[in-house]
Amino acid sequence: MAFCTNCGTEIQTGEIHVCPLDPKESRTSDEHIGGVSLEKHSAEGPREEAALPFHATHAASPTPAMPAPLPMVAQPVTEGPSGQAGQPGQPGQPGAAAATASRFAEAAKGEWNKLDTGKLLGLLKNPLSALRLRGDSDLMLGIFGIVSPILGFLIWAWALKRSIVNSVAGGLSDIGFFGDDLGALSGTLSSRMTIVGPLFAASIVSVIVLLAAAYVLGNWRGQEKQSSRDGMVRLGGVQLFAGAVFLISALLVFISPSLSMLLLTGTMLLAFVYTQYAAIRMFRIPEERVSLFLALTVAIQLIAMAIILGSFSSQLADGLERVIGGF
Repeated sequence: MAFCTNCGTEIQTGEIHVCPLDPKESRTSDEHIGGVSLEKHSAEGPREEAALPFHATHAASPTPAMPAPLPMVAQPVTEGPSGQAGQPGQPGQPGAAAATASRFAEAAKGEWNKLDTGKLLGLLKNPLSALRLRGDSDLMLGIFGIVSPILGFLIWAWALKRSIVNSVAGGLSDIGFFGDDLGALSGTLSSRMTIVGPLFAASIVSVIVLLAAAYVLGNWRGQEKQSSRDGMVRLGGVQLFAGAVFLISALLVFISPSLSMLLLTGTMLLAFVYTQYAAIRMFRIPEERVSLFLALTVAIQLIAMAIILGSFSSQLADGLERVIGGF
């Protein structure tokens, strides 16, 4: 350790000391520490020098160590819908579609598990028990009630077509007009008789018009308003029994077509009456407004049925012409 002989300041090893009391201080060297010039003093007092341009680091200054490069981490690459690699970390479209389908299946399964079989049997025994259903907890019952008559009518239409085809093919085969190939004759008649599609479309339109008219007119004329969810669940639950009876009518087609048609017609009329009565109670329609409500719902249903039957008649006629023209 050393000390300045003029001012007595302690000087560390390697330190450059500029003594302010040295009268002979007149150096003009460009000494730098880390590239910064030192401030010089003279006997007359401190004086500032102009800043020198940046120089390279002094040879005695240690070179700072460069940090080591970080290791590269491989990012997962997934394939897109066209087989090309997608962006890292982003799932491809097939995986997203599969995940969406999985979530939908889980949601449907959860809703199906909520289906109360006791309430289901109760709706079959007493359709008006649907008035006690709730939209938040009995949604599946309402949907099942709306879909069941449509599916039941579709099965009945298919059974009717098969019955007609078998009867016509059997009669023609008995007289030997088309030979003994009954299978080929039945296949030809079945392909040319297109009645299932129109009847299926007619059932969908009929159910939608029936429920929509009851809900809209009931909310309009009634004293108690219902949300669309509650109205759909309750009015849809009323239709559940019709689907079961339509299945019985489909079985009766092969035994007694006339009895099957009678049962089908009676069930449709009973479903209409049940729906109107349930709407009157659910919306609390006053007595003085019931007549107008029933008149409007019947008129709307008749207009819809006239349009449906008109369309069905034209398509049935076209189908018969194709059957006759093919032979």
